[in-house]
Amino acid sequence: HHIGKFGERWKVIGLPGSAVGGEQFETSRLGLHSPPEAYVSAHSKHSDGLSIASLAPSLKAEPAVDIWAFGKLIYEIFVGEPLFRVFSERDDSVHASKCILTWNDGHLRDVSNKLFEERIGPKGVDLISCCLRPMKSARTRSMAGILQHPFWRDDNAFNLS
Repeated sequence: HHIGKFGERWKVIGLPGSAVGGEQFETSRLGLHSPPEAYVSAHSKHSDGLSIASLAPSLKAEPAVDIWAFGKLIYEIFVGEPLFRVFSERDDSVHASKCILTWNDGHLRDVSNKLFEERIGPKGVDLISCCLRPMKSARTRSMAGILQHPFWRDDNAFNLS
């Protein structure tokens, strides 16, 4: 909701704020774009007593946070639907919070399979997978690393041939 397409051009139309690397910032700035490490387990107010995810009050500003948000954004642009819909037809925050709380390599495989179904080539799938790894230490380390990914030079990025 902070990026818009105007004709053939994409424009940033609003920024919720920025934080200096290494400093704490309020996770509410990112909302549903927050990475798994921004969530903590909370008990549901429903009678089922299941745990749901709740945003921690703050998070350390570091590239892994931006890398996750970028990967989620690119996935949603390529597929045309929210990231968590691949796991359920329901599109609600309770389901998304349960999914993010247990985010693992199995989720990443499902995401990869969905991308292949949408005819995204192997380099595109790898780009997104490198951004959405469950452990922040396993994600691409910087946006410079993202820009150096082979996807950007792939003539068959969308597997159209």
